[in-house]
Amino acid sequence: MIVTQDFVQTCYNDYINQIGKDRKEHFYVGHEDKYSASGAGQCVKKHWYKTHGYPESPPGIRSNRLLRLGTIVHEDIQNAIIKYKNELIRGKEEGMIPIINDIHIEMCVEIPSLNVRGHCDDLRVNIASAKAVIYDFKTAHSFKWQKMFGHTKNRDKNPNHNYELQIGTYAQGLSLKLGISPYDIEMILLYYKKDDSSIREVRVDQYWMEAATDYWGQVMLALEDVNEPDDLPRGNEGIPYEGWECSYCPFEKICK
Repeated sequence: MIVTQDFVQTCYNDYINQIGKDRKEHFYVGHEDKYSASGAGQCVKKHWYKTHGYPESPPGIRSNRLLRLGTIVHEDIQNAIIKYKNELIRGKEEGMIPIINDIHIEMCVEIPSLNVRGHCDDLRVNIASAKAVIYDFKTAHSFKWQKMFGHTKNRDKNPNHNYELQIGTYAQGLSLKLGISPYDIEMILLYYKKDDSSIREVRVDQYWMEAATDYWGQVMLALEDVNEPDDLPRGNEGIPYEGWECSYCPFEKICK
């Protein structure tokens, strides 16, 4: 057998697709009717198609690899945190006092009143002081990095705030799960630059918790009377929120 570029690409794409299928079965099977917290800020119609089991177009081969690269970075960081957690447990057993009482990876959180469910990337909890810190890991290419952290004149004048809405959703779900006030939760977006592995953190204002609640409330209101695709709202705010969403939407081919 001659190993060619096409052969390698095909093998790797099949492998990535299988990993995605396994992950979906692990996290989402049995909860298909719930809105996904990671979809915060996205087009309202996308949520309807997703929760009603409509087929999704697979991403292109190159897009698949880019998404997988981000996942690999996430998994590496999570594995490092799990290792740290295990060391904390051993330290506690040996009589040492850990700085942080508990660490969770991929903790499931839900907001039943808004029909939302999701998994936090990394969560540090100090139950003794009723405080929690959520870290959400994001990979960024050089262009996005420049728009966020570059010289002021190069900053994005109208940045997309989906990530803030996502982590705000996690925080609202976490407050319900732990029985603590949302204002006792800190939110941090941790960006990893793909080009040179730089890492920067962005602390998220608590305003985004309320904004996330408002967003999901608007989603529920827009979709409450929708039974068929023909009933989907059109021309309203949030359909889509950003013009580029349609080009990357897995339901673009069937969207009405």
